[in-house]
Amino acid sequence: MEEGALLSYSAGEHEMWKPGALYVDKILKGAKPSDLPIEQPTRFKLTINLRTAKALGITIPESILLRADETRDWQAGPTPVLPSARSRASAFPWFAAR
Repeated sequence: MEEGALLSYSAGEHEMWKPGALYVDKILKGAKPSDLPIEQPTRFKLTINLRTAKALGITIPESILLRADETRDWQAGPTPVLPSARSRASAFPWFAAR
């Protein structure tokens, strides 16, 4: 997004880290890596870069903005829409403990 992408729809960082940590835990406990199933992310994050939209003369419909997990105006910094810090803490208690 820093390079000027209009939007991003991808798995969130936590959606990628947690399964990786679980795999490492299983391997350290003796599981064979070849026996572990391949997992796909189930939650995705929509981020919209408002600065790029403005530069392109594009008006993002309100219905899309309401669905976005995050909107950004890179001059002002990130403006989270969803989820809130409280909901992240409840979803990832190990993250809140830091």
